[in-house]
Amino acid sequence: MGKANVKTVAAANQSLKATTPWACQHSAEGSSIDAYLESTGEWTTIARIPASADINPKEIAEQIVRAVNSYEKNHSMMSEMVEALKLCLECEGITWEAEHDADIMIDRFEALQKQA
Repeated sequence: MGKANVKTVAAANQSLKATTPWACQHSAEGSSIDAYLESTGEWTTIARIPASADINPKEIAEQIVRAVNSYEKNHSMMSEMVEALKLCLECEGITWEAEHDADIMIDRFEALQKQA
């Protein structure tokens, strides 16, 4: 593989890790949740879910990973949408109802930001 192709693959892998920074590994003993740490450039196991009669470790691990990765993917888009709403509020001629709804959405997003 040429140098240009190696750089392209490396860039694609980095982009994938940025949008899906958590992953699952499954075995007969249970499942693990791994996180990609940009500071080290490596995957690190952050949780292990042992197999048992009471829980399905694969389902639990995958649900957690989907939630985290979904947040990572959607967070920047939500921030951009809130900024767009703020710009709309500066426009003349916006109805009171639209302004009220936009204010509610902005307040909800900002409250979530403070919790995160």
